[in-house]
Formats: sequence, structure tokens, C-alpha cells
Amino acid sequence: MTLTTDKRIELTEKLRAVFVQHGRDARVEHVPFFLDLPPEQQEAVKKILKKFRSGSHTPESLLEEYHRWNDGLGAPKVQPTQKTFIKSVNRVASQSLKQAHRNSSPDFEKDQARAEKKEKKAANKRQKNALEIALIAALRENREFSDYKDVFFAARAKKRKMVAFLGPTNSGKTHAAMEALRTAHSGVYLGPLRLMALENYDRLREKGVKVGLLTGEERVDLEGATHVCQTIETADFNQNYEVAVIDEIQLLTDKDRGGYWLNAAIGIAADVVYLCGAPIVENILRDLAELTGDEIEVVYTHRMSPLVFAEYKEDPKKLPEPGTAFICFSRKNVLLWKDMLEGAGANVSVVYGALSPEVRKEQSRRFRDGETDYLVATDAVGMGLNLPIHKILFTETEKFDGEGFRRLAPQEVKQIGGRAGRYGIASEAGIITSYDAKDLHFLRQRYEAPESEKGLTDVHMKPTAAHIRKICESFNNYSLEFALRKFQKIGHEIFSVDISEETLLVAEKMDRIFGTDASSLSVRWFFGIAPADTKSEDAFSYFLDLAVGYKKVLNKEKNTVDLFIYEDPGARLEYAEAQRKNLTVYLWFANKKPDIFQDKERAQELAAFYDGLINKLLAGNKRVTRKKTMGLPLSFCTECKAMMPPFSQFSVCRDCYSQRR
Repeated sequence: MTLTTDKRIELTEKLRAVFVQHGRDARVEHVPFFLDLPPEQQEAVKKILKKFRSGSHTPESLLEEYHRWNDGLGAPKVQPTQKTFIKSVNRVASQSLKQAHRNSSPDFEKDQARAEKKEKKAANKRQKNALEIALIAALRENREFSDYKDVFFAARAKKRKMVAFLGPTNSGKTHAAMEALRTAHSGVYLGPLRLMALENYDRLREKGVKVGLLTGEERVDLEGATHVCQTIETADFNQNYEVAVIDEIQLLTDKDRGGYWLNAAIGIAADVVYLCGAPIVENILRDLAELTGDEIEVVYTHRMSPLVFAEYKEDPKKLPEPGTAFICFSRKNVLLWKDMLEGAGANVSVVYGALSPEVRKEQSRRFRDGETDYLVATDAVGMGLNLPIHKILFTETEKFDGEGFRRLAPQEVKQIGGRAGRYGIASEAGIITSYDAKDLHFLRQRYEAPESEKGLTDVHMKPTAAHIRKICESFNNYSLEFALRKFQKIGHEIFSVDISEETLLVAEKMDRIFGTDASSLSVRWFFGIAPADTKSEDAFSYFLDLAVGYKKVLNKEKNTVDLFIYEDPGARLEYAEAQRKNLTVYLWFANKKPDIFQDKERAQELAAFYDGLINKLLAGNKRVTRKKTMGLPLSFCTECKAMMPPFSQFSVCRDCYSQRR
């Protein structure tokens, strides 16, 4: 028979009492699944627990069996007369202590009641902890958690072959894989950015392939298509392909998005899977192939155009040659450098994360066609943009990663710096440089530094809807936030499990809006995987408004979720970017639930309007008026001579200021 929760707790407490009698460690978290007992006793307990899990015994019968094996192992026995004597001594001692306390304290009964209440509360907590440990142990053994690869049925039904093209930037990895995709009867391209999916969609279409485009916010030419280019979050694990291409495979180790690459690598159902990326993940790919039973072939590629470091730091008294890309690591610094360059008489294109793919594409076109002399970009330039960059100029070597400022990692220097001197686009060798001699030395060291080895424990696994449902059913608690926290606690014996604070915040808000009953779990999970920007107050507020509108539709109060975005020709750049980001979120929902988010066409029109407005504002953004000069108004730290941020009001850098304090 199946044991109820109460029976499970009762058994745990009874076993605990027995262990206390024999002087064993009887902490609740050790009972009954992690017992501090000798090896022979552990084996006996395992047999009991096996019967316990099967539900074929009652707590009473299991307790009797425990006594039998305990007696058989020669545990010290206490004679009945001794038991009676000990009980009487303890009773007399207890009564004496109580009477002494009663005489010394007028509030003895109140103190006793409080103590009993506290002990009862502690006992309840111990019982809950014991039950949680039991459930977590059971879930770890569940197939959906322990054998994660087997969740992808279509992929496991195939005998797949993995072909890993591993090498530096500009070594032809993606080109070789895309050629294999082009000649296949059916196939899929999976990339990290909508811009990359769009670029490869255009490439295949120009070569006569029947190809569709599928991203979070758009679906183009999918009917009758034999091939499809997608962002990796939209991957279909039930569709069969002849060839699949997974780009930027090194993002397996990314804490926030790595789970999507893991799912694609082990779950895409293709006869041949091409994996393109940096050599840093070679060991991981070999281990994944062994885990899934797939054949793997590793092909090493080499850079097709030379890349060198500048011999000397860049001279701030004169502008570098056209075709230079200035690299910053924040939107604020990108716009500051843009102002500074324009103040010196230059025409500038910009690329940073807050810009939509359409704006990035237009800014890149202006630079490619020679309408602008320079490109100022964040590390967003490191993926998906093939541009005629002659020189990569790092304006800084630190970036904020969400927790604090840190120096650039070797892979980041290689990924960004490798954009200089693109084969077939830029004719000369690519150059990496900086305005600061110490930064230039640091960049060279990082570029030449050996990569630290990565293993499967560096791969980040994401929960699936099946995981969340199983946790909720097991604990009889349908809070999405609770389920995500428990998923992180359950963990995985191979992969890393990290649930970000942003994900937990979205889950907590969805629980508040939709409630925590079982019927709304799928809706809350749907919003939980949507592209919510929790770091922007306005963007997150709009996201929550969409969730509230969705609830009203479910409650029959409304028929559709309103768009609530309008044209504003006089909008400033930051507001226009925020509205464009909100439109991206609405279009994501409109593609998933077109019957509820019905303003898709209007949203697309508004997206095109704000794309045009942003390009116009960037082209004419003269926030700082300066006389045209032949140099840049750069300042340097008076103590260590390090380059200061543009238009800095201070005389020393952050490091020197910290040392002073």
C-alpha cells in the first residue's frame, strides 16, 4: 500500500527515537535517508527504506523489522528491571526539577506552556524538513531529473553524428556548416541572435533554398519551407531534420542562456549536427557525445586573415584611420564616444544591446557602405556582424557583468578582437589597439593566454515545464517561485543548475497576479519563459501590464490584451529604445497567442516607426557641441596615467581613488 504523508513522518520520528536510544547521530536531516551508522547497519537500513519506498509495509511492521536486525547486530540490550529502574529515577529527577522551578518562578506554568509550544513548533519543523529531504531524494531518482537526455525522445530515436567546427573568429566555421546545410534536403540553423538568424536566412534565400525565418517576434516564409533559420530559444525538438547547425556553441557555459545550447546540442533531432564555436568547449562536446551515445568528429579551423597587436598605443592627438571600431562596455559610454568623435568631425555608427536587430543592421550598413567613418560598439559586435573593420580599439578593459566590474576574460578579447581584418571583407591584417599602454599589454596577455578547461559541470541546465509540474505535484505546492527554488535545490549530478534572481522575481510576480492554484501553472510558466527585462523599471512594468491584461481575458473581462503603445515623433532616444523593447515583448506574445494578443500588425508598424526614429536620432544626435579638431579631448589619470572615461570631471582613475581611501 502507498504510505500517506502522516505515516511517512510517523515512521521517521519512530526511527529517530530508536537511534537516540543507541547514541547515534539522530539529526532529522540524517533520518532516514542519510544515517550516521556503521557500514553493516547502513546496508540493513537501505533494505528497510527500499520496502518503505515500495509502500508494501506499514510503519509499525517496518519498526518491528528494525528491532529485529538491530538485535541481530548485537546492539546492547537493557533488561526490563533496569528499564523500570531508569524510568523511575528519571521521573523522580524530573519532578524534583519541576518543583524547584515552580517554587522559584511564579510564572512556571506560563513558561512551561511556552516551552511546550516552542518544542511542538520545532518538532513540526523537523517533520517538514524530513519530508522535504525524502521528496527531494525521490525526485533526484526520477527519470526526468536523472536522465535528462532521455527527455528528448526524437533525438534519442536517431543515431546522430556531431561535427564540431572549432576555431578562432574569422576561420570559416559557420561558412562550412552553412554550406552543408544548404545542400541538405531539410535543415535548421540555430543562433543566439535574431540578427544572425536573419543574416543566414537572407544567405540561404539568395542561393535558392526554400527557407523560413522563426524568431521570438516574427514568422516568415515558414509554409512549404524545407529549411528554417531560428533563434535558439525557439528550437523545435519534435521535428526531424537532415542537418542542423548550432552556432556559437561556446555559450553552453553562459550562466543565463547556456541551457538553450545544452537542449539544442543533446535534443535537436538531426542526422548530422554541426556545432560551431570556440575550442574552449571541446571537452564538453566530447563528453556530451559520450553521454548521448552519438558519434563526434572534431574539425579544427584556423584564422584566414592575420591579426596583430599595435606596437604602440594609439595617439589621442589625431583620429585613427577610417574603418576603426571603438569598443565600450555600456550604452552610456558608447554614446559618449559617439559625441566625442562627432565633435572631432567624424561620422559614426553605433551598435549596442538595447538596439533592435533592424537598427543594428542599418547602422552596420552605413559603416559598411562608407557613410560613416567609425563604429562605436559594445561587445554586441562580437556576434553576428561581418563588417569591414580594420582596427579594434578597446576604450576600456573592464565590464560590468551584473554583479560588479571585472577585467575582460581571454575568450572575450579573442571574440571581440577577432572582428578586425575579416577575410573577404577587409583586405589587410586586423589590428588590436588601445589608447593606454598598460591596457594594450593586458589585451595581448589575455589574447595569448591559454584557455581554462571547461567540463560538464560548467554547463547550465534549465528546467522544463515537465520538471516544474513534477515538483509542484510532489510537494503539493503550485507556486512557480517555490518550484524554481526547489529545482535549484534538487540540482543535477552532472550539469550546473542556477536560477537567476531575475527569473525568481518574474515567478514571484506571476504567482501574485495569477494565484498559485494548479490550473494556472501553465500560464505562469508561459510568462516565466517570456523575454522580460527586469532591470528596466519601465520595461518590466509593461510586461506586468500584459500579464494583468492576460488574466482579464482568462476571466472573461476582456477579449484581447491591449497594446498600449503609440507613435511619438518627438520621443528622445532612451524613450524610443524603451518603446521598441516593449514592442519586441508584445510581438513575442502575439506569435505565441495570436487569438489573445491581436494587435500584431499594429505592433509591427510601430516597431518600424521606432526603428526609423532611433536611426534618425543616432544619425543626428549632437548632444555635445564641440569645435572640429584633429584629435580627441581625452584625459588621463594624474597618478597612474591610465585613460579616463570621456568628459570625466575627475583627475584620478577609479583604482587610484580606491587606493587613496
